[in-house]
Amino acid sequence: MNAQRRSLARVMRCFPGAVALAAGVFGLAACGSSGQSAPPPSPPPPPPAPVVSLPASVSFGPVTEGVMSAPMTVTLTNTGTASLTFSSNPALSGMNAADFAITGATCSTASQVAVDATCTVTLTFTPSTMSMETASLNFADNATPSAQSVALSGGAASSTNNVLPVQVTLGPPGVDDVDILFASVTICSPGSTTNCQTIDNIEVDTGSSGLRVLASQLNIALPQATLGGQALGNCVQFVDMSYAWGPVQTGDIIMAGEKASSQPIQVIAEPGFASLPTGANGCAVSGGTNLDTVVAFGANGIIGVGPFRQDCGPACVSSAIPGTYYTCPNNNCSPTTIPLLSQLQNPVWMFPQDNNGVLVSLPSVAANGALTVDGSLIFGIGTQANNVLGTAQIYTTNDVGNITATYKGTAYSGSFVDSGSNALFFLDTLQSGLTDCPMSSNFYGFYCSSGGPFTVTNTGANNVSGQVSFSIVNATILFNNNPNAAAFSNLGGSFPGAFDYGLAFFFGRNVFTGIEGQQTGTVTGPFFAF
Repeated sequence: MNAQRRSLARVMRCFPGAVALAAGVFGLAACGSSGQSAPPPSPPPPPPAPVVSLPASVSFGPVTEGVMSAPMTVTLTNTGTASLTFSSNPALSGMNAADFAITGATCSTASQVAVDATCTVTLTFTPSTMSMETASLNFADNATPSAQSVALSGGAASSTNNVLPVQVTLGPPGVDDVDILFASVTICSPGSTTNCQTIDNIEVDTGSSGLRVLASQLNIALPQATLGGQALGNCVQFVDMSYAWGPVQTGDIIMAGEKASSQPIQVIAEPGFASLPTGANGCAVSGGTNLDTVVAFGANGIIGVGPFRQDCGPACVSSAIPGTYYTCPNNNCSPTTIPLLSQLQNPVWMFPQDNNGVLVSLPSVAANGALTVDGSLIFGIGTQANNVLGTAQIYTTNDVGNITATYKGTAYSGSFVDSGSNALFFLDTLQSGLTDCPMSSNFYGFYCSSGGPFTVTNTGANNVSGQVSFSIVNATILFNNNPNAAAFSNLGGSFPGAFDYGLAFFFGRNVFTGIEGQQTGTVTGPFFAF
């Protein structure tokens, strides 16, 4: 059984270094011949003044394109000590202000708002596009500061089928892995509706970006991608030191009713393509496993729908990084720089609609696991009635997709949420108090003792915090007592210095992954929400 399977491409992103500025503190000594002074007089009380209290934002959620929403009301409260007066009536501004309308207001220049009193503004939203739309509701008055605003957002409700059935099983014949989420993905030759193939047992991974498929499972011909007139190859390396190599080809990716056209796809172990690069600039990882077969890979392919648009990002634009992209003139491959749009893309952000992220929805499983689990991969966040955030908290990530998990007072800033990891991987034996399964066992990589509950506080880059609790059961007990089970919510393994919330974490939760640069209400990805 494979323990941890998570693409390293997510850490190949560069971000600007931070500069810390320290402020000096200056003390002013009192003047006087004796060095002493009388206590200062008490300051006069502040003059009466109004204080404005408003919601920071209002979201209209998904609304049918061209149809007016139900009205929503913004309430302003004067929490100060003097009456509030307006210097102008409330007004709208921003990129999509024309699609929002003020339909009524008691906040106006014609009246004052007394202390502890309120006034209201009623708005509607009529989307004119399928994209997320934003505007601001602005107030001008005699408070300090004298201008306030409320962020408005809304999106058109898509009518596209955005639900892809997914299933947790033991995988293709001969694989026998646990806690792996699979889906069927359709690949077509670019622009074709007939030269297509649906491939099952594609692993769903919220920790990477792009589609990768084993050549042995692909029966249609796709055009070879080139860069500078040379054949383009791609390498992916995983945390467990495994790796996969193959050409980049071009195809349409179809999932449910969503379509990403003419996308780069890695075709793993394609016969006749340039051989696996080795050495210092190669793809092969010393001591690692070549995932060149279905059994070795554990799936027929993998679809990366994680928090980033590309699998490598800006780092590969500026530097030729070994273990990522190669040009292969005369089958002699060398690392290369590569433009963003030539890289493998998270297909979701390339959809015409429902393109700001995904929701993985899986039911709970019993303590002794489940033979199989059926669930849904839902495209878009807040774009249709079936993908609203509801009570889920948004945890924005840093530039490499990490949040901070704090356990027993220690903060682990390299933590993340990843359906492509097949357990709850966290800490080491000293930090967790659990015991690793021995290397000689079939369960190496997992914990072979039980413990918990482990209560962890997760914090996003937006300073939003929330607690989760989970328990771990000895992997030997789980596997030996439930030999045919494919899904476990209490399977764990070591991951020193961080928390990797793998698929075990997803059971019984709605877990959202917001994509970088894509808007969800007033929040821009990348983020996780649960």
